[in-house]
Amino acid sequence: MARNNYNIESIDGNNYKSIIVTIVVVLVIAVLFYLLSVYIINKPDKVRVTEGTISYEQISAGSTFTMSDKKYLVIFYNRDNGGDITTALSNYKSKDESLPIYYVDYNDAINGSVVSKDSSNPNATNASELKVKNPTLIEISNGSISQYIEGEDKIIDYLS
Repeated sequence: MARNNYNIESIDGNNYKSIIVTIVVVLVIAVLFYLLSVYIINKPDKVRVTEGTISYEQISAGSTFTMSDKKYLVIFYNRDNGGDITTALSNYKSKDESLPIYYVDYNDAINGSVVSKDSSNPNATNASELKVKNPTLIEISNGSISQYIEGEDKIIDYLS
C-alpha cells in the first residue's frame, strides 16, 4: 500500500503572532481609509458661490457698430494695464455730458482679427473691415465712425 507522505508543519507561537499582526495592520489601514473617505465626503466646501454678473460695458470687436445707443464711444485697449487711460475714462464717465463707453479688450482671442500692430482702418463701415492699433478710441454715431483716435495721449486729451 502506498504511503502518503505529507509534510505537516506545526503551528508555533511565531506564526500566530505574524498572522495577528497582519490582520491588525489590514484593519488599521481599512479604518484609516474609511475615516479619510468620511472626512473628504463631509468636508465643508470653501468655495463661495456668488451671483454672476454680465458686463454691459465690455463688448467684442464685432459689436462695435451694433450697439443700441445712437452715439457712443468704443475704446480698444488692455484694461488690466490701462493706467492713465483707465483714470481718464473714470473721470470722463463722471461728467454729466459723457457718452456711453464700451470697452474692447484687445487681449481677448475673440478680438484678435481686429487688432493689428501695423495698420488701422479709420474708414471701416462694419466690424469685418475694422482694424485698430492699440490703444484706439472710436466715436460711433448712427452706426458709423464719426471720430477715430489712436494713441494713449490723444485719447486722454479727448476724454479730458
